[in-house]
Amino acid sequence: MVALARARLDRALITRGEDATLRRRIGSGSTYAEVTVRISFRGYRPQELSGGIQQGDSLCILSPTPILASTWPGAAGGTQMPKALDQITVQGRVRAVQAASVIYEGGEPVRIELQVRG
Repeated sequence: MVALARARLDRALITRGEDATLRRRIGSGSTYAEVTVRISFRGYRPQELSGGIQQGDSLCILSPTPILASTWPGAAGGTQMPKALDQITVQGRVRAVQAASVIYEGGEPVRIELQVRG
């Protein structure tokens, strides 16, 4: 069931999504771990602007497949799923992850939703 849910999202992102680069700072220096992901990207609708979501914020939906298949977030370890303070480059612009929500089925991640700003 988990594999089917991920595969369905992966197919949708291949046909309707766009490439982006997810990155996390490693340590206190200027070293980053990066992974290329396919995302669905859109601004929030006016009725969605509440609870910390501001005008100009955007929603990124991505699959955990490329993250799980990579060594991201690199040697520093820690959580492998995206989190606040990570960054994502979309359409040539670096955006800050404000919040990350990972949807699980049977204890396995099947979808990731990011609130991004910038």
